[in-house]
Amino acid sequence: MASDVMSVRLWLWRIKVEGVVVDAPEQLVVRVCSTVRRPRCPDCGVPSGKVHDRRDNKIRDLEVSGRPVTLIWERRRLVCEPCGSRFSEGHQGFEGRVTARLARRLVKDARAMTVNAAAKRHQVSWKLVNALVVAWAGLVGEHRRRQRCRVLGVEGTSIRKRHRCVTVIVNGDTGEVLAMVPHRDTQALSAFLAAQGPRWCKAVKVVVSDGSEPSAGNSTLNRLCVDDLSATQAP
Repeated sequence: MASDVMSVRLWLWRIKVEGVVVDAPEQLVVRVCSTVRRPRCPDCGVPSGKVHDRRDNKIRDLEVSGRPVTLIWERRRLVCEPCGSRFSEGHQGFEGRVTARLARRLVKDARAMTVNAAAKRHQVSWKLVNALVVAWAGLVGEHRRRQRCRVLGVEGTSIRKRHRCVTVIVNGDTGEVLAMVPHRDTQALSAFLAAQGPRWCKAVKVVVSDGSEPSAGNSTLNRLCVDDLSATQAP
């Protein structure tokens, strides 16, 4: 009697399927390896093909027909001959213990539901999903802060009543939160503006604040207002 053999195509760049380990109604486990022959050393950048050892790494992938998929990646540890360092190969399709496409799906689901619900849906840990969401939020925030801002909104508030005071900085044109810096004082706001640089600050044409002392007494904001800029106090 012929064995039940399944062919799998993962559509992962430079990843080869070596075989199906488990093909059951409740899960699918596939052994894979990278097709990159000579990964570059992270220290000196020289390609190396000298393998020190191989270790299996379990990587979670998108589900197939409702079944959770696990990839067993035969990850190589290599030796760089020029500098003598040992390093583990990486792959752009993997982010830690999940594939990059599963990481994107988890972040997308976490925007429509709670982190706990997204973790249960894909059968991964809450800690993993939360770490991905925090990392993605950092990238989005950095991208927003690099864009020019014409209308700058500044407001001091607290996350809890009379506890953990923060300064919220908003792009007035788009409504996007640029930053939520700890404390509600002049130093917190000045540090944010200094980090953006003079070119970014020069693009600000309107400053809208809540009239609090940190905003009114901030020298950087006052300088923006004096340099032919408009400052509007929120009622």
